[in-house]
Parts: sequence; structure tokens; C-alpha cells
Amino acid sequence: KHLTYLSHIKPLSFREQRMLERSRYLVVSELAAVCRQAECMIEPRVDQALAKACSKHDRRPVRVRAAGAAVGH
Repeated sequence: KHLTYLSHIKPLSFREQRMLERSRYLVVSELAAVCRQAECMIEPRVDQALAKACSKHDRRPVRVRAAGAAVGH
């Protein structure tokens, strides 16, 4: 989910892109096997779920923490 969100913000590196494609393939193929449906029927549902998750992420305000706050100072 996070890599999908990042792909909308910035171009992914080659390694990130491969990881995103591989994980997407695994999710779609697992759901297709469990639901006993063709992968082409599952892909739009996965895309829709990812779009919904990314839109929720876009609406959330960005919290910026100071470096000292992360360490507990």
C-alpha cells in the first residue's frame, strides 16, 4: 500500500517498482485463488481498494516532528 502511495508522489526506483509489481501480483493471485475467480476479475477490486487507501492517506494531515521529539528530548 505504501509503495502504491509513493508511486503517486514520486517516481519509484527500479527496485521499488519491482517490489511493487511483485507484491501486487502476489496479492492478486492469492485473492484469485481464494475467491476462485480469474485474476482479471480481482485486479479491479485490488486497484479500487488501493485507490481508496491512498485517498484516505491524502486527506490525513502531514505531521512533522522535530528531530529532538523523535528521540524524546
